[in-house]
Amino acid sequence: MENGEWRMEDGEWRMEKAGEQPGEWGWRVRRTGIDADMEEGIEQEHTDVRSSNQLEIAASEFECQGLELDWIGVCWGGDFTYDATNHHWAFRYFSGSRWGNLRNEIDRQYLLNTYRVLLTRARRGLVLWIPSGDVTDESRPPIPFNTTADYLLRCGVPLI
Repeated sequence: MENGEWRMEDGEWRMEKAGEQPGEWGWRVRRTGIDADMEEGIEQEHTDVRSSNQLEIAASEFECQGLELDWIGVCWGGDFTYDATNHHWAFRYFSGSRWGNLRNEIDRQYLLNTYRVLLTRARRGLVLWIPSGDVTDESRPPIPFNTTADYLLRCGVPLI
């Protein structure tokens, strides 16, 4: 959707908009080449290099709250992953150079709400991007990402 697509909506032609959104842990996705500092890309024309349609800059949950786009790409973070051993979602935070478990119920609800916001911004379609992790980088362990991807596939999320 680099150049966007026109479609009829409520009797008017309009250009579809797309964008990427990282989770709370989004700033760690920079290691994969995604910039998580979107300021005005949503408002730019599809031909503008700053446009969200270029899929170069991601918006945080704060930048996208109340916003709806036609197509959303969510960059899954290491803060909310599926624990296949204990069969539940793991709530984590990243501090300094290591991961910790979120134990406070209010913090856990906040993180869950973050993903709810990110996963509900799309009008027409959603793509989840779950990084593969890196065994040489303790901040991006592959197992939590792989078990999350496997769980979502078992729940019926299609692989594209």
